[in-house]
Amino acid sequence: MAMFFGRVNKSEWEHTGLFANIVPVYLRNMESGEPDVCAANGVPEWFFDLVTLLACYMPLPYEGFMFTHVKPIEPTEKAET
Repeated sequence: MAMFFGRVNKSEWEHTGLFANIVPVYLRNMESGEPDVCAANGVPEWFFDLVTLLACYMPLPYEGFMFTHVKPIEPTEKAET
């Protein structure tokens, strides 16, 4: 996880996506039942935590609401960071 002003090393993550259609995130271990998730660079951790809290206690509008627009990080993108 990034510290308050830290940056996440994108090369350590496998996918990008949106959490709750709002927060950009990095993901890895998508095949497991519990993937690792981290807020993308430029997004404060407190915002990710706030949306997580709201998403957990509000009724979800449809299945698959948690992670959308998930796509793999290309090797060239990993090499640049």
